[in-house]
Amino acid sequence: MFVMRRFPRPLLDALYGQLPAEAYRTIVAELARRSPQQLADRVERRWFGRWAHALRQKDEEGRPLWTANDIAFYLVVASSCSVPDCEDGMLIRSDTACQQCSPPEHRFVPASGPTSSEGTRRAALSAMRDSLLASPHRTGAGANSRAARPARKAAPESMDRALARARARKDDPDTPRLMAPPPREEPGPEDSVILAARAARVTEEQDPVRVAAVARARADRAARRTQGK
Repeated sequence: MFVMRRFPRPLLDALYGQLPAEAYRTIVAELARRSPQQLADRVERRWFGRWAHALRQKDEEGRPLWTANDIAFYLVVASSCSVPDCEDGMLIRSDTACQQCSPPEHRFVPASGPTSSEGTRRAALSAMRDSLLASPHRTGAGANSRAARPARKAAPESMDRALARARARKDDPDTPRLMAPPPREEPGPEDSVILAARAARVTEEQDPVRVAAVARARADRAARRTQGK
């Protein structure tokens, strides 16, 4: 069946490939009010939203909290909302949140008591400003005020001890030192196509046969120029 093929593989393995009778009857009943695709979407949505890790959940005594049959049933059972078009908090036709089972988390309610006086508001703002200025975790202006504080003077004895430790580390031959990196090797013909072509050209120019041919050609050209004069 189309809906059963959409059940996740880990759950089917735990069910040994057999759909529980209760889950099967629930699917048949839900097909009267939902399409097969809507039921398949419900299975995938609930599995990845809630039940993907339920097979491994244990109680305090190490026993499974949920059986595979229970998970299969909860993946297909209808939601408890009384709105017929509601599908896990969303309305199918309008694709909006259901106001019956998913009310807004924050709702503005106008105050019904007497309004505060201007003096009360100013006093509250002043108290908030003073508490912010006194906070040790402020940045910006607070950081500038902390920077303007006088630095705490160190005791001369602590400075002497610090200098003694620094000198001892400097004179200790076992203290790790920062070493200059080894000089970088010059690239060779094997590191670059251009360098390889340049080296081949130099080798070709130094070939004795080529050098002799070039010299002979130059001598012939000079002789022809002399005869022409």
